[in-house]
Amino acid sequence: MELSELLSQLEYDRSPYYRNDEGQFEPETAHLFRAARRTGVDGIYVFQTSSHSDKNKAKFAARPAVFVAQATTLEEAKQIHRRLWNLRYAPFLIILLPHQIRIYTGFDYAQDENDDSGLLSEVNFNDGNLRDILSDFSADAIDSGQIWVSKYAQQFKKNRQVDTRLLANLETLSNALNKTLSESIDNRTQRLNIAHALIGKFIYIRYLRDRNILSDEWLTQHDINLDFVLGRQATVYELQKLTGTLEDRFNGYIFPLDDIDMEQILTSHQIRLVSSVFKGDEISLLEFGITQQLHLEFQAYDFQYIPVETLSAIYEQFIRAEEDVKQTGAVYTPEVLADYLLSEVQWAKPLQLNMKILDPACGSGIFLVLAYRRLIELALKNTPDQKLSPETLKEILLKSIYGVERKKYACYVTEFSLILTMLHYVDPPELHRNADFKFPNLHNERIFPCDFFDNDSQFWQLAVCRRSQVLQIRD
Repeated sequence: MELSELLSQLEYDRSPYYRNDEGQFEPETAHLFRAARRTGVDGIYVFQTSSHSDKNKAKFAARPAVFVAQATTLEEAKQIHRRLWNLRYAPFLIILLPHQIRIYTGFDYAQDENDDSGLLSEVNFNDGNLRDILSDFSADAIDSGQIWVSKYAQQFKKNRQVDTRLLANLETLSNALNKTLSESIDNRTQRLNIAHALIGKFIYIRYLRDRNILSDEWLTQHDINLDFVLGRQATVYELQKLTGTLEDRFNGYIFPLDDIDMEQILTSHQIRLVSSVFKGDEISLLEFGITQQLHLEFQAYDFQYIPVETLSAIYEQFIRAEEDVKQTGAVYTPEVLADYLLSEVQWAKPLQLNMKILDPACGSGIFLVLAYRRLIELALKNTPDQKLSPETLKEILLKSIYGVERKKYACYVTEFSLILTMLHYVDPPELHRNADFKFPNLHNERIFPCDFFDNDSQFWQLAVCRRSQVLQIRD
């Protein structure tokens, strides 16, 4: 069977809601299609979330319902499923193979090759009338909403989605690390700060590795053996060497440990605990003097596909789960709420390049990440080759994005998330060719760890200073 025939059976070929070209997507979702394309997806059937059928006049963007892909082998099909599970936005995935059609949900996945978690159905070509068999995924079923009450939708398991599982894994790892740190550090807050910063650094390293920014060539060039950073051979010295090299190269201080001497506070024993988990090694906590079991799934994760806003939301929940919410007054803002607010703002006052956007209680920066992404997508639409240089991406960030947040570690997450959003639009070879490119300094320049209502804070001092400079220029 050809892909065109499958699309005909599903009646996608005659519907404007089956999209297989980047230009057909709104700025809110264009990045999802690009990422899905890299996984091997041909197109996405979307459902309307706004009453207006004209996407240029609709308040809210259409959202993905069914992803359609083609694979030549079962292993390739499973790899596409894994990547789309990491992408998080794929309710259903239909993959055409030479001998059958496989239907998955992108809300469930298992690394074990003998575990078919997420596989909803296998359809052989001789099973009967394909149009009838696939009717739950037809264009009409999606347009009418019938797909969401089908027998397949009932199999969705929220606790199997990538964000839920990664959050649980990070909490388990943090608890284990906290126990090892308690042997040398009495102060719980200090232990949590170290644990959060260390885990954040390894998320950063895994992202750079999965994106191939930490390429074998770059590592060799800087005399860094990644086996001594990720895995059982990791040491404090090699971690410091890599993070120091990255800071020198990119001017990027990601999750700094605030004047803590890593060699004095952290041991290679503790570094190996975190690094082994992030590499995906099977480990027993008995090796680290802890009797509880540790079942983590880091081999299943591919950080180049996990959306930045998902990482931002996960890390915020992760931090909040270990703090006294009643004392801090911190409330986690769901991504869907931030997206809704931004869409309402866009409706009332459309985003434009060079427009300044301030979130006075930015938390982990979900709203700012979504706003920055939309500005990038606007710039891409005005670019003939649909590419932006690292310098242009940096300029958009520095001209437009501002945030204030009382919690310093939440500010670190915001800065981290904005840098990853910028890197998402950069091809690694171009980044390495541009040897002079540095990450922007965001801390206390664009993201301010202070109380927005404190008139003496660094944010307001800078705001008054810049306003004065502008008035002087006008005069």
